[in-house]
Parts: sequence; structure tokens; C-alpha cells
Amino acid sequence: MKDRKKISWFAFGKWALMDQVDKTYDSDEKSRFYDDLARQYFHRDRLAEFIATKIKSLFPEGNPYICERAAGSGIITETLFKHQLTNIRATDLSPSQLKVLAEKLQGLETAVENLNDPMPEVPENTFDVVFQVGATRFMSKEGQENYINEAARTLKPGGYLLWPVLWVERPMVWFRKGSNNPLTTSWDIAMKMEKQGLEIVEAPWIVHGRMRLLTGTFLIGKKGKPVQRSKGETITHLKKIRKTFRLRER
Repeated sequence: MKDRKKISWFAFGKWALMDQVDKTYDSDEKSRFYDDLARQYFHRDRLAEFIATKIKSLFPEGNPYICERAAGSGIITETLFKHQLTNIRATDLSPSQLKVLAEKLQGLETAVENLNDPMPEVPENTFDVVFQVGATRFMSKEGQENYINEAARTLKPGGYLLWPVLWVERPMVWFRKGSNNPLTTSWDIAMKMEKQGLEIVEAPWIVHGRMRLLTGTFLIGKKGKPVQRSKGETITHLKKIRKTFRLRER
């Protein structure tokens, strides 16, 4: 990886404020700035390694078709490619983010798309994996319903929805959405996924990011039959299948 300019805490704070009003990804320059910031403060490349390794373990043979929603500038996409996971449809609401991504990975399938909206152009049973990282804060309450429903619709039987539920996003969601808050706890999201036929089969606890900013539960839901659990049953289930991963410097 090339040397990157260190980003000050002041610049980080400025970005955090801009993020709350959606002014961070409206130019190529800002998109490249976020690419550096996500590596330095969010350690996004380490989470990317975790995701790539997990997908490889779920699909030890072949090259699964992956839908990466809210792909941004492509830190995770790059890592997937390094692990020979190249069959990817990367989407984002920001054309400038996708432009930065396209500069890195020539010929990648991309689409300008809001993850709050349905994907009517995508047939049922298309993808092996659907995921987003750090985009829960961009979802509306209705958008989150659409996101889960579309994942259930477009995944092949036995396919997976990966959803890191990060603690730091909870206050950001409250600030951004007010009364239109989407679900932000791992058990609430897990219950919603399971009701749509995405049974939670793994729920590792990941600890990472500068000052552990991005600690949270990584939900892995497998497409099958709907599962009905109470909140207490869901919490117990998540605890039962939880393993802890600390994503450190390699």
C-alpha cells in the first residue's frame, strides 16, 4: 500500500460533522479523503480482510456473485479482489465514490443506487452474498425494510446477508433520522432478518478501529425459511453463537 498522509483529529471531526448532513461524498477529492480516513481511523482494511476471509470460508469453491451495497471508494472491494473474489456488483449513491473505486479496479460492475430503494432490475435468486458496511446510518426506517426485503429476494437459496451492526452508528442514526430511526441493535436487526427468511447462523463480536470505534456484532444470515423468535430468544441465540475477533495490525 502506498504511503498515505496522516489525517489530523481536527480533520476527522470536520468530516464527522459533514457526514451528518451528507456533504462528505459530493466530489472526487472528498471521496479520496474518506478513503484515507477510513483506513487510518476506522481500520477498514482490517475489517475487509475479515469479510473476505469469511466469504471464502462460506464458499471454499468457486467465485460467488457478491452484491456490495454502499461500496464507497472500495476499500473492501479491493481486498475481495486480492482474495480472488472478483464477481462483484458494487453500488453506491455517490457517483464520485464509484469513480474513485473504478480507478482502482478496471472493469468492475458498478451501479449508482440508493440502498434505501428496491432493485427492480435485479431478478430474484441472483446473488450468493449481499452486504454493506457502515451504511446503517444512511438507512431510513422504510429503507431498512427495503434493504432486508431486497436481500431476501435477490439472494439465491442458501445465500448470505452479512451485516456488521456497529455501536458507533447508533448515535449517528439518532442524529440523522430523528423519529424515522431504523433499527440499530443487533437483536432487533436479527429478528427482522429472520422473519424474512434470513436465519442468523453466525454472530461474531468484532473489536476494531481507532479507540475501538467500530466494535459491534457481525450478523450472518442464511437464506432459508422464516424464523420466529422473541427478543429474549434472539438475544440468547446471538450469545450462544458468538465468537470474539480482535482485528489487530497485521
